[in-house]
Amino acid sequence: MVIGPVNIPLTICFVCSWANFDHLTVIGFGLDTKEWAIVFLTYAVLTGLELLNSAIESLANYVQPEEHPAMKRAKDLAAGAVLCAAIFAVAIGILLFLPKILQHFSQA
Repeated sequence: MVIGPVNIPLTICFVCSWANFDHLTVIGFGLDTKEWAIVFLTYAVLTGLELLNSAIESLANYVQPEEHPAMKRAKDLAAGAVLCAAIFAVAIGILLFLPKILQHFSQA
């Protein structure tokens, strides 16, 4: 995921387009308000960690432009935090959406 000046406004527009509560039942397989809060919070945490990872990498490249084991470890740990959050985000998505999707298709 590349965060930059172009992607952040596009991401905000995408998230805000989902906030039209008239269409949440159709688009979101009937998620209630608490479930949508979990989805948005998960997205916010993942995006925040990605921004923090980018900041750590930029700072490490500025402080130590050439390869250094300590800077490599800091970058790897920050990237690992993003990966861990992404894995949990997938698990949360499965827990929230899979039962609704299965219910939707079993009724069809």
